[in-house]
Amino acid sequence: MKSINEVPKPGPDPQETNTRLRKGMIGGDKPAAAPPCAPKAVRKTAVIGSAFLLSATAIVFAPLQIFLTNTMEFGFDLKALAWRLAVLAVIPAVLLAAGLALTSRWHRLHERATVFVFIVGAALWIQGNFMVWNYGPLDGRPINWGVHLGQGFLDASIWLVLLVLGWFCAPWLYRNLIAVGTACLIAIQLITILSFAWRAPAEGQPYWIDRSEPFHFSSNRNVIVVLLDGFQTDVFNDILNRKKALVSPFGGFTYYRNSVSTFPNTFLSVPNLLTAQVYDNSEPLPKFIADAFRAESSLPRALKAHGYEVDLFPLPYVDNVVLRSPETMSNITTHATVPGDQLAYLLDTGLFRCVPHFMKPLVFSNNNWLIGNALRHVKRFAYSDSAAAAAAEGANEADQNWLYDLTFLSDFQKGIKIDRKAPVFKYYHLVGNHEPFRLNEDLHYEAMDATPANMRRQGEACVKIMGRFLETLRQCGIYDKSMIVVIGDHGSVFPADASTAGVGGDPNRAPAETVPPKSLPLVLIKPFGATGDLKISDAPVSLGDLPATVLSAVGLAKVGPDDSMLTVAADSQRVRRHYSLFVDANKLRHVPPFEEYEARGFSWFNGSWRKTGAIFYPTAEGETKDFTEFLGRNNKFFGNPKFYTESAATTPLWYFAAENQDDIRIMFRDRDPHWRDYIGIEIPIAKLKPGREYELSVEIRDPYNDNKFPGRFIQTVYLGNKRIWSHDISGDDFMGWNKVRYRFRASTPETAMKVQVEAAGYIERGYDWGIAAAARVRRPELRLVK
Repeated sequence: MKSINEVPKPGPDPQETNTRLRKGMIGGDKPAAAPPCAPKAVRKTAVIGSAFLLSATAIVFAPLQIFLTNTMEFGFDLKALAWRLAVLAVIPAVLLAAGLALTSRWHRLHERATVFVFIVGAALWIQGNFMVWNYGPLDGRPINWGVHLGQGFLDASIWLVLLVLGWFCAPWLYRNLIAVGTACLIAIQLITILSFAWRAPAEGQPYWIDRSEPFHFSSNRNVIVVLLDGFQTDVFNDILNRKKALVSPFGGFTYYRNSVSTFPNTFLSVPNLLTAQVYDNSEPLPKFIADAFRAESSLPRALKAHGYEVDLFPLPYVDNVVLRSPETMSNITTHATVPGDQLAYLLDTGLFRCVPHFMKPLVFSNNNWLIGNALRHVKRFAYSDSAAAAAAEGANEADQNWLYDLTFLSDFQKGIKIDRKAPVFKYYHLVGNHEPFRLNEDLHYEAMDATPANMRRQGEACVKIMGRFLETLRQCGIYDKSMIVVIGDHGSVFPADASTAGVGGDPNRAPAETVPPKSLPLVLIKPFGATGDLKISDAPVSLGDLPATVLSAVGLAKVGPDDSMLTVAADSQRVRRHYSLFVDANKLRHVPPFEEYEARGFSWFNGSWRKTGAIFYPTAEGETKDFTEFLGRNNKFFGNPKFYTESAATTPLWYFAAENQDDIRIMFRDRDPHWRDYIGIEIPIAKLKPGREYELSVEIRDPYNDNKFPGRFIQTVYLGNKRIWSHDISGDDFMGWNKVRYRFRASTPETAMKVQVEAAGYIERGYDWGIAAAARVRRPELRLVK
């Protein structure tokens, strides 16, 4: 029993206990163990690395990979693009890293947030390299998302597993994996891009087009050529008959109705109308273009040599249609520019490649594209008073390209300057009356079907735009001092209504050889000082006459009466040639075989045309050189390719190479192949180790696009004598690029891969099947698996 005088020992003070607990003190004054924290260097590496991994993967590496596998589709080089993408990637990376750094006070939140960013960056890389599904060519057509639901669920499952793993394993991943993982993934992507850059075809022209001063003219002498792409002559004739007031600005012009284009597409027609040279398929197109623009008949070269400032402005996506050289152009630079719309498109398609299936519709946005659409809204906000922006309201990104002429006119009216001392030559390439028809007669956006009536509606828009262009030249005082040419590079697929021409004779008289499609271009010319109302001439002219016409008008050449459009007599018996080609030659090395036509008489009449029987095949010399070098450089297993047909012939006249070193095209030599005919390419495979497992991969292009002729032709891939893949290239399962992967165990040291196109069913005559029934073979690879 305690004494009454004994002082009891005080118990623990509840307030003091709570204070000690808050300070992390237990049972004394020793601090409690804090949650483990990674070293400061690891934290910094994790934050910076994960932020830059996510940003660089989506903004730098994915767009660069798309660019480097399609370099000929863009009018700029790798250096110009790479630094712009790098700058764009730094901003979100810094913001993301700063946000992660702010969470460092809360360890668990910080770890999970950092790991989440790392996982998303890694998942973007995995998606963009190992789960790249085929959604078609992404060329403006809608995407059937339902077809890809299986891939969508696979994407979602893999992303979900990665994110759940990151959530539950965040502390371990944060301390042990992020620093090394980010460095490895960035290094892998950098090496991949460098590999693509090394394999990409080198740009043959070291100069780029300077578009900074497109509307600077001379006060004394100008030659101005405006090309309205695809504008057919009878469309202007119809407008002249129905709405004569629209052509009132064309004072002093002569309308040459009886015209012929040498080629039916831009890539071959523009060199012809600027140089008078004719491509005959005997040499690669890039070499032909370079030689043509350096020839004596070259209009840009001759004018440049005689003191003219020569400014050529082809459409941005076909700027390799001219020779970019100091010999032929004044507006060139060694620094390539990257147009904002093309940069946005690369960012969009890169993001589309990297995100999982169920997020792709958000990026694609029904062809509006996420970033491109945002850029257009910024432009509209910045230029809210722009008539061009208002008229384009409602157009998606794919259609915006076809409203280029509105922007051209707006920029021209605002930016024209008369400040050049030397005489000036200007060449402007506009969209004109090319399909798809997206500009109505009121100069507003309207998605119109491809019909002759809608072609005339857009034709009216072109005439209005040119009328305002000409009025601006008048207001600036240089109209009379300029020679002006408004011209089409080819006609339309719709036949001209010859009965409206008002020319004597039966337009359908025998022999009834059909007028070749796209052979009737618009030709309007105003010489220096010409005045008065628009005149009409039925003199037989051809686009290849333009260089002699201009050079004689400026006093730099003496030509005969049938060489200049200005002096050709209406009753001249000239024979004009047109070369029929139904494949767009843009960015190809050679083109499919094409036939020669002759026009004698009024070009709108069927009876004026006949086939000469001449067919121009691509030459074999050097055609497989780049492809063979690619095979040998990138894979030790492949030998030199060989070509074969049903007759076992070896002369490779039925194929033509494409734009890159890593692919080649095969096609029938016969433009109308028969049932059971076949053509193919065989690539020998050697140095295999029997018993080891290999993976063969190759990409095969379906050339049919939207044409549906099921059961006619089949693409097949063989390994040895075994068929490992087949595809109906004209059926409903068109996918653009088809990726073929096949694993096998080698039984012999040697075998071969064959890609073949077979005529598998009844083939209608007259459909030019030899061109459409083809295969483009890209990036064959073979690797040892185990």
